[in-house]
Amino acid sequence: MVATLSAQNLPEAPLPAHIGPYLQHPAPDAMSVCLVSQTAKTVSIQVRPTNAQDKAPAPVTAEALAIPGTPWTRWTARLQGLPAGGQCAYQVIIDGNAGPWQEFRTLNPAAPELRFAVFNDVHDQLATLDRVLAHVPAESFEFSVLLGDCWNDPQTKNQADRVFRTLDGFVRRLDAARKPMLYVRGNHDLRGPFAPQLARLFVAPRLRADAPLGEQDVTLAFAAGPAFLLFADTGEDFEKKKEIFNVLRERQTPWLRSELASPAAQGRWRLFLSHIPLFNDNIWNSEHARKVWTDVLAEGKVDAAFAGHDHGWKLLPKNQPLTVRFKSSPVDSQFSDGTVTSTPPFPVLIGGGPKPAGKEQGTAMLFKVTPKDCSVRLIGAETGALLTQLELTR
Repeated sequence: MVATLSAQNLPEAPLPAHIGPYLQHPAPDAMSVCLVSQTAKTVSIQVRPTNAQDKAPAPVTAEALAIPGTPWTRWTARLQGLPAGGQCAYQVIIDGNAGPWQEFRTLNPAAPELRFAVFNDVHDQLATLDRVLAHVPAESFEFSVLLGDCWNDPQTKNQADRVFRTLDGFVRRLDAARKPMLYVRGNHDLRGPFAPQLARLFVAPRLRADAPLGEQDVTLAFAAGPAFLLFADTGEDFEKKKEIFNVLRERQTPWLRSELASPAAQGRWRLFLSHIPLFNDNIWNSEHARKVWTDVLAEGKVDAAFAGHDHGWKLLPKNQPLTVRFKSSPVDSQFSDGTVTSTPPFPVLIGGGPKPAGKEQGTAMLFKVTPKDCSVRLIGAETGALLTQLELTR
């Protein structure tokens, strides 16, 4: 009798020599192109001129950032002086070998419409992401957002093999060579021995990848079409490591206030995204973030908030009180019982995950924003059904 291996027991295929390219830190006049490679010695980016009659500019040399404990290096080139909302073509040149031409569009603050997609709590379960994406048309998003816990306690085992498999999966599935893939940290992204290195895979305006975990600034804010987007870092959940993460959250308060008062925020839908919701109808919320940010967000006229973390999708209306009973739990650094009542000053949409079906099925938030309407559809992995929808009008 011949023994056979099931597909589940077959060894995984080796990772490719290179992951990417993938786009980071979009702006109206700039874009970062990243490549993660095991073998590259030199990397540069060639941009095709917008006018075919113009002379091609010199390739932009990518900077190398080693990823400790792994054979991988992240290469990054910042392409600048690009036209707002313009289509740009580029190719990656690795050790003198030119790859295929790719195209992307820069952000356009004057665009009449914005479409983007948000994914949360994948927890390395790429099969769940596949189930979700089967129901997400490619044209339904201009960029994607990884809204936390897309990795699950990143490990250093086998040179962080699982971390890079998940990265490769996101880059390929979300077409990140042509559409920026933005990263928001979740609490499980902050756990595991590889967690301090995860930031080396991404680019953000104030991010220093070599900084201590609690000082890595992955926050983002930008205008795109009729929307102004704020991406905040809620850190760990409950009161875990509050000496680190209370400081991290408090450090963002003046930044949030400044961004909401900026010219870019005026006259646009103001959308706030974080991994842990500030408000919830159960214990899965960030009480400290709520205390230090709610007044700023309310005074800044945030229209809606979006989060994950709960693993159970829901839409919470604005101005409806929520009462939550906390039980003491040393595991969660929650040391006292208590009842907390809070009232969100804006609607809160929470995505599900990480399972392919059932109560914790994965989801995609599909945004369509115009000057008069902000529509967000929550699609479920199980059948592609519309689970709920947020509709805001002016």
